[in-house]
Amino acid sequence: MKKKPLSDFKGFGDYIEVFRAGKQTDSKGDTRVWTVGDIDQIVAHHCASSEPVPMVIGHPTDTAPSYGWSRDFKREGDVLLAKFSQVEPAFEKMVREGRFRNRSVRIIKGRDGLRLGHVGWLGALP
Repeated sequence: MKKKPLSDFKGFGDYIEVFRAGKQTDSKGDTRVWTVGDIDQIVAHHCASSEPVPMVIGHPTDTAPSYGWSRDFKREGDVLLAKFSQVEPAFEKMVREGRFRNRSVRIIKGRDGLRLGHVGWLGALP
């Protein structure tokens, strides 16, 4: 999902928009309308889990490195916000320089509801 530029980026210690409810088209071309309830499931699943969500570049395979880990998620209005920890300093510098302006998430449907598989940062191709 395409995001607005991070012109007011305050660093990864602050909450950052990673997803928004509404009509979204995934990388396979499938379109779905995501609700505030869907976002609430993602937040609840993260709070109930001890597994942090990796912060990655693009949508990589399972063996790609993480450049940070989710610390907290919350919803404000129709927006999913994330706070991260253990962020690679060189990666944070690239985000500050505008090299990764967009975010995308991998949403997984499990037995307990929706959760995030990763938060991907997108560069040249949104």
